[in-house]
Amino acid sequence: MTTQGNLITQIQLKGENYEEWAQAMQTALRAKKKYGFIDRFVKQLVDDSLELEDWWTVNSMLASWVFNTIEPTLHLTISHMENVKDLWEDIKQRFLVGNGPQMQQLRSDLANCRQDGQPIVSYFDCVEPLLDKVVVKSVVIKVDETREEVIVPTSHRQLELMVGEEL
Repeated sequence: MTTQGNLITQIQLKGENYEEWAQAMQTALRAKKKYGFIDRFVKQLVDDSLELEDWWTVNSMLASWVFNTIEPTLHLTISHMENVKDLWEDIKQRFLVGNGPQMQQLRSDLANCRQDGQPIVSYFDCVEPLLDKVVVKSVVIKVDETREEVIVPTSHRQLELMVGEEL
């Protein structure tokens, strides 16, 4: 049974909320200085390493933390994996929905946000939550086998190029 003490975040993966869950998990893991196990900055040690047992201890704790934040009804659909990075990637492949229809809906919602004489604050109240979703979905790029980078748009034009429409 999951207790309050071994939950790293209160956001529970329910399937459709992958982006919110992943962002909460990444923040929590960074706060604990453990995100390196997820992004492979901390690599699995070779079998003859003296620190291998310590590596497995931390890795197993992290796998438990990840698993404990998944809605119980999804437990049977997720493969058991001892390596937390492999578990993370399996969950990401299964639940990350960067698909066309969802991106098209975000683009449409962004296009419908117009200032139309409103104060700039009201305009950004409409745009900002949508931009957060676009940034989460659109700008993670794989640099190489061990690293991904997030590119955040720094201008209105860059954002237009990323979402594929004039805003």
